[in-house]
Amino acid sequence: MNRLFAVCFSTMPLIASWVWMVPKSGPQEKTALGPQAKETQLVMATGHRKMPKLSSSKRKESTKKGPLIPQMKRNAPPSPSKEYSEADLLRLQATNRCQNCCLQGANLDGFDLSDADLRGADLTGASLVNTNLHRADLSFAVLDDANLHGAFLAEATLIQTELMRANFTQATLTMADFSEANLKESRFVGAKLDQVHLAESVVDNTDFQGADLRHALFTDTDIAISNFSLADLTGAADIEWEQFNPKYFCGTKLPNGTTNICH
Repeated sequence: MNRLFAVCFSTMPLIASWVWMVPKSGPQEKTALGPQAKETQLVMATGHRKMPKLSSSKRKESTKKGPLIPQMKRNAPPSPSKEYSEADLLRLQATNRCQNCCLQGANLDGFDLSDADLRGADLTGASLVNTNLHRADLSFAVLDDANLHGAFLAEATLIQTELMRANFTQATLTMADFSEANLKESRFVGAKLDQVHLAESVVDNTDFQGADLRHALFTDTDIAISNFSLADLTGAADIEWEQFNPKYFCGTKLPNGTTNICH
């Protein structure tokens, strides 16, 4: 009897635990999941986290601040090599094409590069004095600190080109396209820039003294601290005149044909 009692007593915890594990019969109430628990279930099931929806006001605010994902340059070619390449120079001379090549500091004075394809080329510090670049494509190229004094770039394409501190003194750039180009601290003294496109370009501390800018297009271009003294802006379009500072337009011929008087 004592032995039977001991066996029954020892099996009671197992029976109790089995009874506890058996689901109760009958309808059960569903426990409501909080937002955090629902999100955890979603991540476990799909491997993705649900992005929060923006309200219309928040969406407008984010649009004003710019895109949430950085945009790459449109159709930008790969980055050029980092070192000067004599082979690239020979290729340019032989084919008039040199995409993404490196010509840093190259001497191209007086070269005939009309219709050349130099997209994405690195011409940092290169010398292109009196070089013929008529209708050349220099989109996405880098010409920081390059010397283009007296160069001929009529109808050239310089979309999104880096031109910081470049020298275009006395250059001819009629109908050239500088859309979204960086012209910070570059010099266009006495240059011929009639009918150029400067839409959305960076014109910061740029020197246009005595330049011919007749019928130039300045859509969404900030010209606040650039020098246009003695320049001709007759017929120029989309200049934001709220940025107008008379000291930077001394003797300038304005779009309406009048001349700003220096004070």
